[in-house]
Amino acid sequence: MLWEINPHATFWDERGGDSLGVFIQHHEKWNDLEYSLWSSSDILPVRFRYTGKKLYWTWPLVTGTRATGLAYYTHEKDTAAMHDQERNAEELVSMKILAGDALKMTQFPATYTSFLHNRLGAISLNRVKDWVLEYDERHGRPPALFTEGLIGGADEYERRLRPCAFGGPA
Repeated sequence: MLWEINPHATFWDERGGDSLGVFIQHHEKWNDLEYSLWSSSDILPVRFRYTGKKLYWTWPLVTGTRATGLAYYTHEKDTAAMHDQERNAEELVSMKILAGDALKMTQFPATYTSFLHNRLGAISLNRVKDWVLEYDERHGRPPALFTEGLIGGADEYERRLRPCAFGGPA
């Protein structure tokens, strides 16, 4: 299933403290020419194997395009990513955005590579930096659906959004 396919992978040396990650750097450049509806076919993904105490990976030579990023860094960044996620989830509970039982649902394996993928993979700011989003005032604004709620305004919304797991460091 699509939600079980990770667009990033991280490997680390427990003794040496180094991490190595690979991630999709630009999703818009990932084109397997098969036009799968829910996910990429299995012809483009990087393949890994660990044999003889060595990690091997291959990029299949096939027709199509892909853009991957490689990251080599200290494993401490992975541990920090997990601690940040835990802290952010606990803050969501303290702000009553999540119930205590829902805390477990917000926690998933986080690594520095997943952070890089989140920042560099989904959409390039170069693609949207010059966009001008305008609303045609001739059509009028739609009426507000909700006149009251848990969030009192833009400042509070931003404050609550910051500790979100995908929002980055608080």
